[in-house]
Amino acid sequence: MTRLFILTAFSGLLATAASADTMMLGMVANGTVAREQPLAAPYAICILGGGATDPVVDALVEKGFVREDDTEMQVTTLTSPEADYAVTLYDDGAICDVTSETTGTNDAMMALMVVGGLAGFEGVGGECSALRIAGVVAEVTSSGNDPVCHDEGTSNVRFTFAE
Repeated sequence: MTRLFILTAFSGLLATAASADTMMLGMVANGTVAREQPLAAPYAICILGGGATDPVVDALVEKGFVREDDTEMQVTTLTSPEADYAVTLYDDGAICDVTSETTGTNDAMMALMVVGGLAGFEGVGGECSALRIAGVVAEVTSSGNDPVCHDEGTSNVRFTFAE
């Protein structure tokens, strides 16, 4: 009986922590917090999407992003109203990329850490900088066809969802 109580209490704590993460990410996504980090909102929206494309598309279109579907490549790209950055979603929901041609990898990591700091994060090993935020792995590289780990002018944050 005591074990059941402890397990139930622990499950309740985990659910409370998860809902607090979701609440904080929602505040970032809608611009209530972290306004000084423009990339924080699309990062939070990708995480909150949980691998589902429709909620991410809907949230970004509501923010004025321009949608473009590429059925051949099986991706949807949403470009920010200022055209500073774009979000690319794979149709299978496995990946959500946020790419900037004006923000370097250090600033992208700073924005990602703001999001992770509000929702909780842990470092993930790998060649380039990566964090696990709310169960989603986010890796920071440069943009382009041959990404590198550090670039002063461009960035790509790839959110990968477990299969």
